[in-house]
Amino acid sequence: MIEEDIRAKVVAAALTVTENTAIAPSQYELLLLNKYVRGVLSIEEVIALLAEYELQKGQSVAFGSNNTQALDAPPEIGLDLL
Repeated sequence: MIEEDIRAKVVAAALTVTENTAIAPSQYELLLLNKYVRGVLSIEEVIALLAEYELQKGQSVAFGSNNTQALDAPPEIGLDLL
């Protein structure tokens, strides 16, 4: 439980710093952070899922997708972890 408390404090500090800024986390990023705090995901898994999410966002933009909702949806990869 001590590790979870430490993770929660670190994430809370990061969220405070990014609040109301352009780098504030999306709903998907908040979901991943929540799972990290609870110990469901490791930081390495969070980073991998975020990288895949960013890659998919880039592909959507590169191929001229007009579906902006797709950019807010979590990627298909890693859903078994969620």
